[in-house]
Amino acid sequence: MKLTDFKVGDRLWRVDFDKKTGAVSYTPFPISKVGRKYVYVRIGCWDTQFQMHIKEGCFLEVKDWGSPEVLYFSEQDARDYVERRNCEDFLARLDSWGLRKYSLETLRKAVRILKTGEKENG
Repeated sequence: MKLTDFKVGDRLWRVDFDKKTGAVSYTPFPISKVGRKYVYVRIGCWDTQFQMHIKEGCFLEVKDWGSPEVLYFSEQDARDYVERRNCEDFLARLDSWGLRKYSLETLRKAVRILKTGEKENG
């Protein structure tokens, strides 16, 4: 995808996490302007500048302080981000004690899959 593929009125999607309930919501924001380097999205009362990041599949807010907003190209991209984050969190929580509840065959399959993916991604 290129910046020129986007036009005024297209929607970008933000993922919102409710830390209390664990609920996830997806909020669309229409593009208000497309420039040479940035797209502008109206969030609140003003247009906010975003720069495209192809590798991550998202737009990052251009700012010098604080955490930037992240907007995804489509609702599906936003949902994929949440699913990937959940998978990464699950795998990060596994330790040697947590792995003991899985059978040796299950662990072999998991290692085989992960090693295959490692080879494919270089």
